[in-house]
Amino acid sequence: MPYGTTYNVDTLELLTSYEGYGRTLVELGTAHPEVVVLTADLSRSTRATDFFAAFPDRAFNLGIAEQNMVGCAAGFAASGLVPFVINIATFQTMRSFEQIRSDFGYPRLKGVFMSIWSGLSGGYVGATHHAIEDMALMRLIPNMAVLAPANAEDTAAATRAAYDYPGPVYIRIANGMDPSGNEGNPFVLGTMAVTHEGTDATIIACGVQVADANRAARRLADDGIKVRVLYCHTVKPLDTAALLAAARDTRAIVTVEDHTTIGGLGGAVAETLADAGAAARLVRLGVPDTYAPIGYAPELYAHFGYDADGIVRAVRQATSGSG
Repeated sequence: MPYGTTYNVDTLELLTSYEGYGRTLVELGTAHPEVVVLTADLSRSTRATDFFAAFPDRAFNLGIAEQNMVGCAAGFAASGLVPFVINIATFQTMRSFEQIRSDFGYPRLKGVFMSIWSGLSGGYVGATHHAIEDMALMRLIPNMAVLAPANAEDTAAATRAAYDYPGPVYIRIANGMDPSGNEGNPFVLGTMAVTHEGTDATIIACGVQVADANRAARRLADDGIKVRVLYCHTVKPLDTAALLAAARDTRAIVTVEDHTTIGGLGGAVAETLADAGAAARLVRLGVPDTYAPIGYAPELYAHFGYDADGIVRAVRQATSGSG
């Protein structure tokens, strides 16, 4: 069994998202000798150990010096290598924001920033590790793509897609293991996938919240409310065609994200609808303008109303015209 993994399996079926990208990095490293991996003293907890074992001369532990790590990654990128920079989401996006912006965004250098403990997935550690602002920060950077895959299979696919993208990519990773509803279909960066059909309302979800969005849609269908679910694994560039079609076809749009409702998926959807002059009722579920308490992720999702129960309530309210 590879060092640091959780399951002794040979497929992605039961892997965590961390292990999904860990094995994919080895796959990419085997096929592409220009791939290098950098971590900030987190190779074991970020599941980069397989790559470190396979390619010790292309794996670098920079210690707890995040800004320096991004600077080194930019040097690699400017020299023709493709760096995958792995860190905890809060430290990756906040401590290193200036370096990511100026060293990767401005020159449009190719590099992939893979961030674990996104959203409230590390909720039990406390506010310093609650990454509820990361998508908003990365969306601000020109040339940066922002991905939020749902599970191990899609995290692996996102990692491959990021290698092919002609610029910097941010991938936020939680420990998703539930099906996304898009199994067997290609992962196309810049698109949304329809995982449930409906005409009464649309739920747009990213990351691990896709599973609860699908659960909510099935429950609402039992009550006669037909809900379309759009799995938005790419928050930037946003699939505007799918969004505007949803605004045209359904009465209401509910966005669901493990992130503040300011500047993330909900913000991107609101901006796009406003720019297009689209007439659709919009409800944004996520963390409101506050800090989260300490707790386990499912408890916090319920606390803020973006678990399956909360999504059902929001869709019922939006389609009834009340509230």
